[in-house]
Amino acid sequence: MKFKWKRDWFKWEKTLVEEFNSLMTNVVIQGLGEDCWCWKPEPSNLFMINSSYLALLNLRVGTHQDEMFKSLWKIKIPPKVLFMIWRVL
Repeated sequence: MKFKWKRDWFKWEKTLVEEFNSLMTNVVIQGLGEDCWCWKPEPSNLFMINSSYLALLNLRVGTHQDEMFKSLWKIKIPPKVLFMIWRVL
């Protein structure tokens, strides 16, 4: 596979380009079908809110975080402020 680049590479980029080229040497690109998105956490490969929630739930770091968020929602402050704090955390 031969790539054409619009400009010459800077010194620091040359090693990245060489690494990229070595990764691409055995890649064969075939135009045999239609590209599509699929959602891997779901067996049907279709995106579902529930499966995304469960996937995110599996990424959590321990129970300390659970307790922190549970106590956060009990604080008596305006919902707008509470939501902003939740997003920051």
